[in-house]
Amino acid sequence: MVGFIFTFRGDSMNNAEKVLSKDNHNEGEKLMTVPTLYEKLTEVLGMLKDDEAKLQTLAAQILADFNPSTSAMRKKIEGHVSNIFLTIGIPAHIKGYRYLKEAVICAIETPEIIESITKALYPEVAKRLNSTSSKVERAIRHAIEVGWNRGRVQKINEIFRVDVVSAREKPTNGEFISLVAERVFMMINNE
Repeated sequence: MVGFIFTFRGDSMNNAEKVLSKDNHNEGEKLMTVPTLYEKLTEVLGMLKDDEAKLQTLAAQILADFNPSTSAMRKKIEGHVSNIFLTIGIPAHIKGYRYLKEAVICAIETPEIIESITKALYPEVAKRLNSTSSKVERAIRHAIEVGWNRGRVQKINEIFRVDVVSAREKPTNGEFISLVAERVFMMINNE
């Protein structure tokens, strides 16, 4: 079975340039253009059109492969997020750590949620972790402050591979969540 990890950037699917594909049979990575992927999926689905049970099984597998919420993908994402947080200096025992981790996962699952942090992201995290939006916002801000006050700016810049921050410029919750989500997304796509 071939698993795909991809993202579409731009106004529409026509603007998407490439899709990253991992071919598990030869362990090589190759780039596949969107039309090629579409043609391949159409071909496979066409072969299965008369066998509804196989088609449903394949559809469920494809959805599971694409879904960041699936157990295997979620564990990978959580591992990368945890490594980043601990390297930066955000301790795992504070409540904001858990909320921040869930916020990053939400941002990876639904990238547009980052555009509406107060009205969409915090309520979603609160719902998932049985809390309130205001508690989530405050705990995330506190977690970022704790990490920042530990003064590991050099480590932060190493993780993001650019000088994104200075010791005096603590990012907003949204900026921090976006940075971590983008970095984790890049790490997952490079595996």
